Amino acid sequence: MPIINLADIAETLEWHNQRDEHDHPGIFVKLPREIARQFPVKSDDPSPAHITLCILDGSITGVEEKLVAIVQEVCRQFKPFVVKLGKVKKFDNAEGEMIIHSAVKSGKLLRFHEALKQTLRANQVSVDSKYPDYVPHITIGKAKTRKEARALKENQPQGEFMVSEIWIWGGRQPQLITLGR
Repeated sequence: MPIINLADIAETLEWHNQRDEHDHPGIFVKLPREIARQFPVKSDDPSPAHITLCILDGSITGVEEKLVAIVQEVCRQFKPFVVKLGKVKKFDNAEGEMIIHSAVKSGKLLRFHEALKQTLRANQVSVDSKYPDYVPHITIGKAKTRKEARALKENQPQGEFMVSEIWIWGGRQPQLITLGR
């Protein structure tokens, strides 16, 4: 049984209570402290450092219990697994900003994402399809100029960690769900 850090839970609860209610709900892997310390706090996104698994389309009000039950069922099917940080890369978002990010390597993470997405859709929970290809990453920052991008790329996070739990954010309260049986 993995050890759950109560300080991390408290930090997440505090952030969740102060977040913008217009933030999209979703399912996330929160980074452990030793990995998260390598990523700057972003002024435009004060959420805890994380990997996005699925963004949900619209509010989860009224379907939160159903959502938690579905995610718990998928999580029971996956044992904890390791993810490794890859090279720092960039992509352009719809607003024309360069997103500087650390790639995340893990075949099991890709399979977990796909199982979550398919199971949610099969149970009529709408998953955002704005980005049809899932590219797991951890955002370092957004840049509008090449100079800003170069400065952000100086940060080269490294390491690997075990994913043993995930979070659902954006409902009445965040939900922590562990993987495995």
